[in-house]
Amino acid sequence: MSDIRAQVDAGQKKWGKGIDLQSNKTTTEDINEFVKFKILEYEAYDFKDDELWEAYKEDFNNFTLQTFRDCNQHSIRKLRTFLRTNGVWVKKHRNATVPESLFNTLQEEDPTEWTELKIKEYMATRGEFNSGRIKYLLKNNFASISTSTSTSTSTSTSTSTSISTIKNPTLPTSTTTIEIPIPLPTPTPLLTPTPQPILTPPLQQESDYINSTPLPEPPREQS
Repeated sequence: MSDIRAQVDAGQKKWGKGIDLQSNKTTTEDINEFVKFKILEYEAYDFKDDELWEAYKEDFNNFTLQTFRDCNQHSIRKLRTFLRTNGVWVKKHRNATVPESLFNTLQEEDPTEWTELKIKEYMATRGEFNSGRIKYLLKNNFASISTSTSTSTSTSTSTSTSISTIKNPTLPTSTTTIEIPIPLPTPTPLLTPTPQPILTPPLQQESDYINSTPLPEPPREQS
């Protein structure tokens, strides 16, 4: 233990401010030594879970994908294994190289949560975790993951319902009776018969009778 502590102290004196990858004096051997020292330091301070994730992002923030590719592959593979064993999720898949996995973890805004399936897969191949969070999940039969998922779904549903209510408000229904006046029929006016003029024959004058009707001749005597 004292030997490990001495190595950590020596490494902190040399790498206390990190490693300058832009310097022409920095060699690939220096980078490999830096990686080994960080694994040793993390182990000595028993970093795990979020604390380890934060330390890794700060210490390797200037590493590019090519930097990881130039490193000793055995050293960076050991770094990935150490991170995973101590609760930091780093992708491990046959289609993803170790440099790619380590670099992608550096790009995270928040640490990726371990799923129940990933935890069981790791334990089937690597054994036990050195992670307080994962041990808690195993002890409680992953109840925390289920609760977190359920809460997230519930919150999402509630938010969706609220938005829907706002977008489509239900207006109160009211019944209003509108009276429309019905026009009464217009009475038909009674027809008043038009008086017909009485035709009165014109009175004839006496002279008319005299002139118009000849007087009969008196009978003549026969001789």
